[in-house]
Amino acid sequence: MTNISTSTATFRKSHKESPLGLFIAVINERPAASEREHKKALRHLLLSPGYEDFLDGVIREWQSIKYSAAYRAANPPTVKEVTMRAKEKQKAQKRDAQTTESAKMLLGGRLLDLITPNGKLLRDCTGAECRKFGGFYARISKKVSPGQKVGNALSAEGIVGLWKAK
Repeated sequence: MTNISTSTATFRKSHKESPLGLFIAVINERPAASEREHKKALRHLLLSPGYEDFLDGVIREWQSIKYSAAYRAANPPTVKEVTMRAKEKQKAQKRDAQTTESAKMLLGGRLLDLITPNGKLLRDCTGAECRKFGGFYARISKKVSPGQKVGNALSAEGIVGLWKAK
């Protein structure tokens, strides 16, 4: 049998009947022991007179951790519930896709309102002006003829596509 030097009264004052605290104390007192030995020592203490509060604490913690899994196992969803959840998930994914598309449109619209190096809005610049700016604007110039305005040649989606094409 394993002997532990921590008295129940002293431990309760410092650890407030914490099963985890008791387990930590067991491990601290046996630094060279194995995991199996630590668990055995804790079990021995929990089953000893005077450690009932700790045993109750272990039971409460275990029940809290395992309750949701046990409840789900005891009350499995019906096929109808699973089907409804799948449909709800599909609807949510569709809403998310629509939100993403709306954001792209908004972003594209804002990209058309960028102030370019010549002080004009991007939508009012020609393909030739964009070519002179270089970088992202040069990609735009490949889609817009030299005399054509960007706002007339490209939609918001077109701008977003070019923006992503980095």
